[in-house]
Amino acid sequence: MPRPFPERLRTLRDRIRRVPRPWRRVHDVRGGLQAQVQLGILRAVVLAARPVGQRGAHRVTWQLARLFEPHNDAVVDTGHGHFLVPLGDGYAVKLLDPTYHYEPELEPYFVAAMRAGCAFLDGGANLGYWSVVASGECGEPGRVVAVEPVPAIFERLRENARLNGDRFVCEQAALWSEPDVDLTIASHPQWHAGSSVLHGTRSAAGGQYTTLVPSTTIDRVARHYWPDDRPLLIKLDVEGAESAALAGGADTLADRDVVLIYEDHGSDPEHTSTRAVLEGLGFRVYACTSKGPVEIRGLGDVARIKTDTVHGFNFLAFHPRSAVGPAVLAATA
Repeated sequence: MPRPFPERLRTLRDRIRRVPRPWRRVHDVRGGLQAQVQLGILRAVVLAARPVGQRGAHRVTWQLARLFEPHNDAVVDTGHGHFLVPLGDGYAVKLLDPTYHYEPELEPYFVAAMRAGCAFLDGGANLGYWSVVASGECGEPGRVVAVEPVPAIFERLRENARLNGDRFVCEQAALWSEPDVDLTIASHPQWHAGSSVLHGTRSAAGGQYTTLVPSTTIDRVARHYWPDDRPLLIKLDVEGAESAALAGGADTLADRDVVLIYEDHGSDPEHTSTRAVLEGLGFRVYACTSKGPVEIRGLGDVARIKTDTVHGFNFLAFHPRSAVGPAVLAATA
């Protein structure tokens, strides 16, 4: 005789509760029934895309978003804190897969630097994933500051701070060579991770919109939030403005013990970012690979690392006299 429905429901509930926590990553859903439906479809999408590393999931997400309200969101537990996933965001939606790790080769460096006592400046924070990770490793308010220029993205960033008890600070600005300059930022409604400053002969691409955003500098942020000269971890993901951002941090980079994590895009054959760090600053540079850090002794080494012109590549750097840099490197070996 079949068991009564309430008993079967309780059995199912108990089975769900026994599933390890990573398989129950979604913490909350915002947007009512239609958001629940959208979430259900997207979970199936990321499950199907898992064997190929979530390739293609972003395109399906953007197509599906046309059928739903634009502000449907899920809140996921990343293991470091809560993180808002806009259900129309082809980048963040991969986090619905509980086995997916965003740039896993970088996480040990962030954890090690925070445990070594660094403050953290998240330059080009986007939705704030690394600010959530870093602030989860310390209980000191104001030790993590996230800087993001694009207004629509900044609002999501602020929500991620609120979801985690405001344990990191958010500033809406663009890191640049000098403060209080109105910069034109080009963004795309879908490709928001590629938002960039328009300067020189650079112009907005098709489908992009522009926003005027005030600039700030690494030096200004460092002096304001961390006047005690503590060691500093700086992440730069500012889509081609790395050299300008570094110029705005000349005092900080010269006077403090700084660990720098930055992106050098595969589409840049001149390796502009690494050239500025390796030759301009005289820092020791390491490529952050899935097999661990690989020392970069010259631009030829960078060319051998950057084998794909579509994606960015991450690098770790610090001054040869740094105390905290080698400690971070050793902790991840």
